[in-house]
Amino acid sequence: MIVMDSKAQLTVDIVAKVIEDRITIANAAKLLSKSRRTIERYVKAYQQVGIQFAVHGNNGKSPPNK
Repeated sequence: MIVMDSKAQLTVDIVAKVIEDRITIANAAKLLSKSRRTIERYVKAYQQVGIQFAVHGNNGKSPPNK
């Protein structure tokens, strides 16, 4: 099960809209306060691994300096 915070969920929703051609990459960049290039990377990652791209890899693990 994938656990996402609201920020990650918003990112997934907007990237999905870009893929469906409902909004442009430029509009998505403004909505997420990211660069155009970052949105392009998000789209590529979404197409490769699905919504998992928005979840940080260390999520759920204890920090190494604990």
